[in-house]
Amino acid sequence: MASNCPLTSATSGNGCTGDLYQVSGGSPLTVTWTGANRVVTKVGSVTFTFSDANTGLMSYTVNGVAATRAITRQGF
Repeated sequence: MASNCPLTSATSGNGCTGDLYQVSGGSPLTVTWTGANRVVTKVGSVTFTFSDANTGLMSYTVNGVAATRAITRQGF
C-alpha cells in the first residue's frame, strides 16, 4: 500500500512520492471483516516520475533495498 501519492498529484507535475506499508492481520476471507488484528508497518517509499502521459519510472526502497523500474501505461 502506498500513501501520499494520489492519482491527482501526477496531473500537477511530473510525479509523486509516498510511503510504502505492509499490511498484515485482519480477518480471513471467509468471515466478516474486522481490523482489530490488522498491523500496518512502514517498509519504505516509492517515487513515480513520468516522462510523458504513457511512460515513466517507479523508484522504490523496501526494507533498505532500492530498485528502479520502467513503467508503461497499459491500454485496455
